[in-house]
Amino acid sequence: MKIGKKAEIVWDKMGVWILLIILLILILLIIGDQNDRVSDILKQLKTVVRFGG
Repeated sequence: MKIGKKAEIVWDKMGVWILLIILLILILLIIGDQNDRVSDILKQLKTVVRFGG
């Protein structure tokens, strides 16, 4: 049971960050067709995820 609770806590925290990232990308897309900026942000996010900040 302890492992399940820990997993739920991790998913709760990850879920919040994933939602924030998705909302950020959607806001940028809504503001305008800024494909260059969005791709740059996605590259930065991949770098952050890969190296942990």
